[in-house]
Amino acid sequence: MTTSNLSGAEASPPLSASEIYANARELGSYLKEKSDEIEEARRLPPEVVERMREAGMFRLAMPKAWGGPELSTIEQVEVIEELSKANTSAGWCVMIGCDSGLLTGYLEDRVARQLMPRLDTISAGNVFPTGRADRVEGGYKISGQWPFGSGITHADIGQGTCIVFENGAPMMNGGVPISRRMVASASAYEIVDNWYTTGMRGTGSNDFCAKDLFIPEEHTFSFFEPAKRDGVLWRRPTTFIPKMSGVPLGAARAMIDLVSAAMQSKMEFPGGRPYKNLARIQSAIADAEMQLGAARAYVFARWSGNGTDSSITRR
Repeated sequence: MTTSNLSGAEASPPLSASEIYANARELGSYLKEKSDEIEEARRLPPEVVERMREAGMFRLAMPKAWGGPELSTIEQVEVIEELSKANTSAGWCVMIGCDSGLLTGYLEDRVARQLMPRLDTISAGNVFPTGRADRVEGGYKISGQWPFGSGITHADIGQGTCIVFENGAPMMNGGVPISRRMVASASAYEIVDNWYTTGMRGTGSNDFCAKDLFIPEEHTFSFFEPAKRDGVLWRRPTTFIPKMSGVPLGAARAMIDLVSAAMQSKMEFPGGRPYKNLARIQSAIADAEMQLGAARAYVFARWSGNGTDSSITRR
């Protein structure tokens, strides 16, 4: 496995798209072995996080100007899909955690380097403005509680989105409240241990909260403002959304493979015929393959059709 240096962005050796994808494939067996532990912990255990960090999983969107790979949307989908085949929670946490690279394009470069001093910085946050930010000298005092903070238990930075208040009233723009994302060290937020669920338990998607936390103005941004960085990843403020498709694609692939493997040794009762030879079983698996193939083809066509995206596996 090709590894990265964790001492800082400038000191970290570059990892190519192909190397990162190869690392994701190599992580497969390890993540499967850790699946029960991940589920029981309701989060990614520290050793799992560090293993994925060293493999470059959280640097997918880091800009080339910093020495990062700046993977295209479809390349990010492929990596996340590969991880999700092994463990869906791990794939989801990488999908969320690698947004740190996108954030570098909405902050001043100097500020972004301070907040994210290494390529493998992990982010967590929530886009919904459930917090309040009161304007004060030099920035904001924020308070609130944000749900579904996937990966907040192992993140380096956290983002709480807030409605901006001034003189006790919400600031408006065309009748719509103004909101901003507040970036701070994840340790500055308090984690609310309330992630008890039957699915994707290992994402650690707890609420996180703050009370009168000061955030400097330069540590805030809005997706409604133009990005400060050139490049395909920063042309649209919704770039962080399409890569989510890698998670269900990987999970679906894993389930089809699991069922197909199970059918190889199971027998129909009381007839005694192998399930793998039954038309209804073959038809059900074929139908699932068709639906997954169609969904995957749509994702790849949609995000490769503009000529700006590429695919790791097609190289």
